[in-house]
Amino acid sequence: MSNAIQRAQVSQGSIQRDTGPGYKAGNQKSRYNALRHGIFSDVVVLPTEPLAKYRSLLKGLQESLQPEGKLEEVLVEKLASIAWRQRRVLIAESAEIRNGSEFWEWDKQDRERQEEEARRGRGVDREHLFGTDSGVIGKIQAPEILTGCLELLGDLRQVIESGGFDKDRDTAVLEKIYGPVTDFRKTLLRIYLMWFDTAEVSEEERNRNGYATTQQCKDNVLAEIDNEIARLRSYQQKHALMKSERAKLEVLRRSVPEDRKCDRLLRYETSLERGFDRTLNQLERMQRLRRGLSVAPRIEVDVST
Repeated sequence: MSNAIQRAQVSQGSIQRDTGPGYKAGNQKSRYNALRHGIFSDVVVLPTEPLAKYRSLLKGLQESLQPEGKLEEVLVEKLASIAWRQRRVLIAESAEIRNGSEFWEWDKQDRERQEEEARRGRGVDREHLFGTDSGVIGKIQAPEILTGCLELLGDLRQVIESGGFDKDRDTAVLEKIYGPVTDFRKTLLRIYLMWFDTAEVSEEERNRNGYATTQQCKDNVLAEIDNEIARLRSYQQKHALMKSERAKLEVLRRSVPEDRKCDRLLRYETSLERGFDRTLNQLERMQRLRRGLSVAPRIEVDVST
């Protein structure tokens, strides 16, 4: 037997084996290979999106809906593509929320850091903070002013405790904080001047009128300074707490996208949901027809604005 005849017999045997039931089952199985990957996957899935997740979604819909024929297969993948774009809408919504909350808080902190660095770069000291103005107590909502007042009062307390009264020095500090003495405002400066005048009276007048001693006057001024420092620190804590709470409320307020962005996302999401419903209804009608089941008449709704 020639080699050509032997090769022909082998080829014929191979063809006969391949046309049996096993070949048909393999062919049926391979029919889903392209479908499993999706004919739309290269355009639906963006380069930055996980292709494996899209294929898992498509495979799940195929197993659930069991399409037969190319048209049903295309409809199932259309459902997958719509569901995938709905996923993208939720991601976009999350991104808008993060941009409006997390990054807003970061930007605010960054601005505060930049302002602090700018102050340090200018060599900010008390004279720069307070300038030539007097009576800055009304501006203590500014953290640097409040901190400056507390430092001035702390230093003033220290020098009075260690060296006693010095009217020019002490009033210069207190005027920077509280402004000049007025008849209608009881400030630490007025209290200081009252105890200073008492400390300056003669011993004869002190004994005659029962005034406080010089040491008692100094102790009373120190106690008043302590009270004022405590009051300002309490305000500082409350102000910081209020600022923190307002920041938390602002983050909560930004937990949904702004109106314009929210409307755009909602309109797109609504459009996708309608497309999904229409496609699923079309697939169900085709499958019922294929199985010989009754199909409800199609209802056409035309909504015009």
